[in-house]
Amino acid sequence: MRRVFVICDTETICDARLVWDIAWLVCDSKGNVLESFNACVADVLTSPFGRKLVARDGFTSRKLSDGTRKSDWYLSQIDANNMPVMSFADIKSAFDAIGQRYHAQVVFCAYNADFDIRALNDNSDTYGLGSFFGSKVITCDIWHTALDTICNSNRFVAWAIANGYTSDKGNIRTSAETVYRYMCGDINFEERHTALADCEIEREILFKAREIAHDKGIRN
Repeated sequence: MRRVFVICDTETICDARLVWDIAWLVCDSKGNVLESFNACVADVLTSPFGRKLVARDGFTSRKLSDGTRKSDWYLSQIDANNMPVMSFADIKSAFDAIGQRYHAQVVFCAYNADFDIRALNDNSDTYGLGSFFGSKVITCDIWHTALDTICNSNRFVAWAIANGYTSDKGNIRTSAETVYRYMCGDINFEERHTALADCEIEREILFKAREIAHDKGIRN
């Protein structure tokens, strides 16, 4: 059966794990983008309870309400109708429709996928919608795929050490930002931490990793 790879990223209110910005890219097996989706969650941004949680979380509130460039970007996207503000139920329905629209097996992909899977399931349950994922959806952790391929080389390890991408315990850092810096050769690259922009770099990481796996005969 044909597969489509849905690279997803969520931005959440840190202490409550409420998803307020979600995006995905639907890609074919070669990494070509078939469609994109990005929305803010109305249940959070337009409810008194959600706004209170946003205000309490400094990282999220700075994105949305302090007049910074990132805040201006979100608000300008919403005002220009480029960023729909949708109920979580409608967002789930949009995700559910992907497999049927492409007559394909959906592969849900995210960097550190366990976080996004738990967040989406917890939010879906909070809104009385049950599990976010249908039984036919399979999952792929882009981080694990990158660890087995891109990061599993002496060249990456040497580059990471040379550029100081190690933890206090001496472990090599393998965040999406670090791996993408290595791939593009730009140590000054910074993730935007907006859902759609992060999906775009994670797509490049995933399909580079799949290319390396294919060349090495690694099943993926």
